[in-house]
Amino acid sequence: MFTKTCADLLQQEARLPSIITFCKDLDHAIGHSGVSVGLITEFCGPPGSGKTQMCLQLCVNANLPKELGGLGGKSLYLDTNFGFSPDRLRGEYLEDFHKRITLTTQSFVRNCNSMCSALPKNSPY
Repeated sequence: MFTKTCADLLQQEARLPSIITFCKDLDHAIGHSGVSVGLITEFCGPPGSGKTQMCLQLCVNANLPKELGGLGGKSLYLDTNFGFSPDRLRGEYLEDFHKRITLTTQSFVRNCNSMCSALPKNSPY
């Protein structure tokens, strides 16, 4: 009757790419590694609890380049009650992008310093 077992479906779901939230505890709570692509995820809660904020942030994260932890993809946000603000999303994207660039630059400098300190003192480099 069924061609796949529950274990097969769980393994298949585990192989799906995920949109991470950049918060390990939240990613683990949502689905071990973030919100799985290709599945429907529902966020529910009272007004002001952060549902829209979470969805907008996930849209931003999905569009980030892979080098910065995103999927390098595209996202679509459907707003059925007309509360969407493109300026809000644009501001969050720019803020997040600048934060990631800063962290990437700091990490690069830290790695360079670490590599340079590992070089022998008499090295021509």
